[in-house]
Amino acid sequence: MGGASRKPTSAPATTVKLVATLKADWPVTSAGDERLANTWSLVEKLKAADIGAKGSLTPEQQEELEEQQAMIAQMGMSEEGSAAADPSAPKFTYVAKLSDDEQSKLTAEAFARAKTQAARLAKAAGAELGPIKQLNGQAITSTPGQENAYVYYQWQMMNAQGAGAATDAAPDETIGADPARVQLRITVSASFALK
Repeated sequence: MGGASRKPTSAPATTVKLVATLKADWPVTSAGDERLANTWSLVEKLKAADIGAKGSLTPEQQEELEEQQAMIAQMGMSEEGSAAADPSAPKFTYVAKLSDDEQSKLTAEAFARAKTQAARLAKAAGAELGPIKQLNGQAITSTPGQENAYVYYQWQMMNAQGAGAATDAAPDETIGADPARVQLRITVSASFALK
């Protein structure tokens, strides 16, 4: 029990990485070309705000980010200059809401095209269309980044982890990664009896 004092031991520093998803909604109420211009203006303002705090990276963090970007580019999973090439860049999902009347009109147009094609086939077979035997319909929304495999993969992973649930389209919505290309595909399958 001497009077010797002990040196405090310290644990080695650990590196902690944190990934967080922030969801914010900004309604864009204008229409047509003005809507696109307003949307792009908002995107540029958000990018300029440096939400990902890219400007505050240490040299080591900057080097790691550049290595990640190089790996993504090398794997061919991103287009040059796309947001997918920079994991800290904000990602955007655009949502368009469709009224019941709009959905009904689009479904009626899809059915009319399906019936016209069926009548053409029946005529080619020397028959006429009879009554409907079976009718199915489906509305399919595009998903963010489907045109870019890496962005689509990120979106799927976020949904699998529960972080992307906010971007899932509701039945009256369609979503997309580009405000000019938000799409909803209505598919109608109709079976008719032949006369």
